[in-house]
Amino acid sequence: IRLENKAEFAKLAEELGLAEHLPSAYDTPEEARYPCILKPATGEFGKDIHIVQTCGEVEEALKGEPLGKRLLLQEMVPGR
Repeated sequence: IRLENKAEFAKLAEELGLAEHLPSAYDTPEEARYPCILKPATGEFGKDIHIVQTCGEVEEALKGEPLGKRLLLQEMVPGR
């Protein structure tokens, strides 16, 4: 199983009953709790990750595309 796609990884974690160990993912900008993280569905090392503060910022970045294909919206988990 290739896990480079974060959306597919989240689906697999849910199927295995492990989703509670991942940050919450949002299906629409309207259901998100801001601030949150907007990041590419594929990629690594934090490239092209943005902290977004509003639904409008997400919609602007999506350019009419649905969440999950190119970009994911996730709960922001603060570090130390």
